Amino acid sequence: MEFRDTDKISEDKYLERLNCIFSLKAARPRDVSNLWNWLEYTGCVARNETEFLTAEKDLISPIRAEDSALTPFQEFVEDVLINIRPLRRFLHRSDVSRDSAVHILPAAVIGFLATFVAAGLVMMMLLVPVIVVDALNSMTAKTVTIIVFCAIFVMFLPSLTKANIKETVVAGTTYATVLVVFIAGNGITTS
Repeated sequence: MEFRDTDKISEDKYLERLNCIFSLKAARPRDVSNLWNWLEYTGCVARNETEFLTAEKDLISPIRAEDSALTPFQEFVEDVLINIRPLRRFLHRSDVSRDSAVHILPAAVIGFLATFVAAGLVMMMLLVPVIVVDALNSMTAKTVTIIVFCAIFVMFLPSLTKANIKETVVAGTTYATVLVVFIAGNGITTS
């Protein structure tokens, strides 16, 4: 059997499509829930045409979603804005949908507020241990405080930023170093 160039091209295209399909992420539960809510609200699609939504483990997202550390914060901000009725009316984009059950909020507003929330959380993670350590007199209590806050920091960092283990170790070590330097500098008095 002879292998032609057209066979190679079609095989290459097939492999490219497979690679594209396998690189797609699983559908987020939030997206599936949004589809269910929309179907329940509108009721304009036949039940047998929506059965695919019951196989949640087989669903994929047809678009390559941003794998951003801000995504959880953006979802949190969206939930808050949607649940606050006066803000929902103010931020509702009627140019996208006239349906009052469809909430498509301005991406710039969501991005700004998500960044604000994330920055606030980071500031708290950095400054709360400094304030606590400054208030303590015992070196043992200060050391235990550093250990506890470093453990909390290292546990939450991968879930908030999607950092890998190497990045988590480096960030945790840097965080611990900053806190230890603060303790060492905190005992110095000038005369």
